[in-house]
Amino acid sequence: MPGVALRPVEDSDLDALSDQMRDPEAVRMAAFTAEDPDDRGAFDAHMARLRNAPDITLRAVTCDGQLAGTIASFFSDGQTEVTYWIDRASWGRGIATRALALLLDVVPVRPGTRPAPAVVVRTRPPAFAPPTGCGTRRPARRGSSSIDRAWPAG
Repeated sequence: MPGVALRPVEDSDLDALSDQMRDPEAVRMAAFTAEDPDDRGAFDAHMARLRNAPDITLRAVTCDGQLAGTIASFFSDGQTEVTYWIDRASWGRGIATRALALLLDVVPVRPGTRPAPAVVVRTRPPAFAPPTGCGTRRPARRGSSSIDRAWPAG
């Protein structure tokens, strides 16, 4: 198992993170992306907002000391939500699952709320591994949407 850790996002991470979030295959697989992944100004503004928002916990995900992506937690519509982006070169190694477990240890669900369902694009079934590895259950597919949800267990 690779050594996965979380740390604050640093200015020196931004070039690599921008490249990761512009990767065409990763963009195709993601449930939510930037309107224009090649717009670096919009990326920098978005990252500045995330890094400075008091109600958002944004962390760099590292694997064996190397930047592998980001993970963040935020509160929306009565639910704690999590989003992450892992560099395609690191897919399939359990990095997102471990990063999610580490983040959930740091950012507990607010009292009186429940975790949001995991939202995963159907064309990327392996993306269900992190949420299911951290205690969600995957429901049967419903409807024609390209997005499935995995609900918190319990």
